[in-house]
Amino acid sequence: MERCVAYIDLNKLLNNYNTLESIGSSSYKVMSVVKANAYGHGSVEVSKHLENHGCQHFGVACLEEALELRNNGIKSMILVFGRSDPSDAEKLSMNNITQTVESIDYAIKLNESGLPINIHINIDSGMSRIGFYCHREENIDSVASQIEQISKMNNLNITGIYTHFEGAEKEDSSHTLHQFNVYMSLIKELEKRKVNVGIRHVCNSSATIKFPEMHLDMVRCGIAIYGYPPVETNLKFEPVMTLASKIISMRNVVPGDSISYGAKYVADKNMTIATVSIGYADGYPRALSNNDFVLLNKAELPVVGTICMDAIMIDTTNAYAKIDDEIILFGNDKSVEILSKKIGTISYEILCNVGKRAKRIYKKTS
Repeated sequence: MERCVAYIDLNKLLNNYNTLESIGSSSYKVMSVVKANAYGHGSVEVSKHLENHGCQHFGVACLEEALELRNNGIKSMILVFGRSDPSDAEKLSMNNITQTVESIDYAIKLNESGLPINIHINIDSGMSRIGFYCHREENIDSVASQIEQISKMNNLNITGIYTHFEGAEKEDSSHTLHQFNVYMSLIKELEKRKVNVGIRHVCNSSATIKFPEMHLDMVRCGIAIYGYPPVETNLKFEPVMTLASKIISMRNVVPGDSISYGAKYVADKNMTIATVSIGYADGYPRALSNNDFVLLNKAELPVVGTICMDAIMIDTTNAYAKIDDEIILFGNDKSVEILSKKIGTISYEILCNVGKRAKRIYKKTS
């Protein structure tokens, strides 16, 4: 095998997508969020597979990600969440890419291009990150007036309006409910003004699972599609990625021998140490040094010593191991959440950080 491999199970990907599509009783669309190389899974292959099985909406962070999908044959709607430079208006228009608009000034600049551009309006209902500031009911009239003004611009076509929840996964849902209520009050005001806002969407993965009543016309799902729902659920989700490597060297050490940089691990007995060809440059966090285990035929083997840029060492003293044996870092039998909890981060970060040196190998039956 390659020195380091990310196995991507497209069947599990599709099953996760279908699960998200089936929650609740209302009819709604699922936007697959494929930014950051589809959370490390490979945006082109992931998008192609989902589009071939009915997905018609994709979300990316920037214009470059959108163009990568278009250049690789993706025909469906692509929404850019971030801000594209107004000088790139021609790229947006010619490639039929939908651009998020977060201010009246930005809308004016896009409109001045003289090119037809589809847009979604972003409402800041409590995230304080991007969007029209609308945290409270008293902000609604001003925001509605600005959106009404945009709706009359010759070159901009509003095809959607959305907001983003700051903590839908939290046990306390009060702020999520507040954000939703402010957003819906704004929608009602725009309806009074006869402004066609297109697709309404507010739910991320957490809210899609937790608040079916908020599905509206579309939901935006990322992490759950890749097998890691951020809230407790009885729905079946399976990890799509398995990160694997192989043993490339083995040696016996004696008490007093140090292992890896900084002598952070010193053997206190006779041990067998195997070197595995994966490191922090491949996305296996250095913070897991002396604080994780890997799997060899489902047996748990401790990581010992400091994680290197291109290698880790593991204790195989009590296991039958040999050079070229496959080692699993995370996947179906070991959740990536085990790693993220140990180092105080989230599963998103570890998945996104799986490096390009890890060859993506895709599995699918159709």
